[in-house]
Amino acid sequence: MIEVQGMNLPQVVLDYNKKMGSTKISTLSRAKALHMKRFFSGSFGLDRMFGGGAAFKRIQLYFGAKSAGKNATMNQMMAYNQRICRNCQKIMPEYWGSSDRWAIVLQHILGIEQCQCGNAQGRVYLFYDYEKTLSMDNEPKIIKINYFHDKQTGEEINENDYNDTLIKLDELKEAKKLDTKAIAELEYWLENITVTSEEQEQLGAQDYIKRCGVIPEQLLVFAPEYLEDGIDSMRDMIKSKAIDGIIWDSLQAAIPKYVDDRSAEDATMGTEAKQNGILMRKISAAYAPTDIEDEREAYLPPVFLTAQVRANLGFLHAKDSYSGGKAVQHFISTAIEFKRGDFLNASGVKAKKEETYYGQAVNILADKNKIGAPQSKCSFNYYFKESELFPVGFIDYQDELVTIAVENKIIQTGGGGNYSFKGDKIRGFDNLVAKVRTEPDFCAAIFTEVKSLI
Repeated sequence: MIEVQGMNLPQVVLDYNKKMGSTKISTLSRAKALHMKRFFSGSFGLDRMFGGGAAFKRIQLYFGAKSAGKNATMNQMMAYNQRICRNCQKIMPEYWGSSDRWAIVLQHILGIEQCQCGNAQGRVYLFYDYEKTLSMDNEPKIIKINYFHDKQTGEEINENDYNDTLIKLDELKEAKKLDTKAIAELEYWLENITVTSEEQEQLGAQDYIKRCGVIPEQLLVFAPEYLEDGIDSMRDMIKSKAIDGIIWDSLQAAIPKYVDDRSAEDATMGTEAKQNGILMRKISAAYAPTDIEDEREAYLPPVFLTAQVRANLGFLHAKDSYSGGKAVQHFISTAIEFKRGDFLNASGVKAKKEETYYGQAVNILADKNKIGAPQSKCSFNYYFKESELFPVGFIDYQDELVTIAVENKIIQTGGGGNYSFKGDKIRGFDNLVAKVRTEPDFCAAIFTEVKSLI
């Protein structure tokens, strides 16, 4: 094998770097600040979509309807990563070998080593609370659950199908050439759907986020009044190297001061998109390395933007899957769509109407993905209420792993509901999942094989 020696930098480059006071130009092999570094997203399926984990130093958009699972996923992302040392990227000493359920996954499934750097500091996150989620009084909140049934057959209708039909109807009505037959068919279908609602109580926001494993002492909260306040602070937060991840919640809730100062009659169209463009450029500029050979600059904080999409907005309904302006679409590395699936009972199966809801299925699509495969999909079960089987704030990673392994024939399937993995034979899917839940080594072995697919 021929060993290639690193080239000496041209004198013009050395002179320029000296003039700038740091290494601004170097060879690609030595430009460690540009290397992509990844971290656990909180979901194995989502990690696989991302090509091996979410990425530092990237703008990532999570969008979907209210309660679709966006913030739930980010809560788990924070919970896992707050137990990782921000200096050596290994498990904090106080969590090593503990019964902490997030640390168990990091140590025994992901195989991350113990921090021994002598300067252990857990990762720190900054939450831009435009939605006023965390700055509200910590009172239990009431959420409304909708049910959809066919009037004639009594069949349960999926909420996503119902909402997608509303959107399709709006688009048909907005078209220059009306398809009256298609419009009539959709209207007939909708007229035959009964929508009923039920209210359920959930924990207050701050209690809930603690139960999700988020460490309050490692979560900074900023409740800006205007969009401009967030924009002005963004570059300093990123460049400080004191923050490991930034969550901007949400694009729609951040109101420009210009808009707030105007009356309802004044034209303000395009103002938010223009300001969002400035925000994107501020973030992108902040990611430019001060020293291109400094590996620490590869760990600059990712920025997660959340956005809601709403169905049935009439003639104002936008055909784009997410809003924010063209700059948002251009600068983001990922646009991940979240949709709520079936509600789950205490046993983790689809809940009947009369049953208490303990969780929900979360369906995910990569609408845009520069760090992984675009248009890829995954799903997981998420639990927001405590049961004997599942804690609050739990993404069922064992079920995720089994599903991925079976789909990719890592776990072989046979007749009569038989499964096999490296000599182990298990009868029945439920028994397979139970073995994964109770035997960490078996679970870790499956994860190793799943990871090799990426």
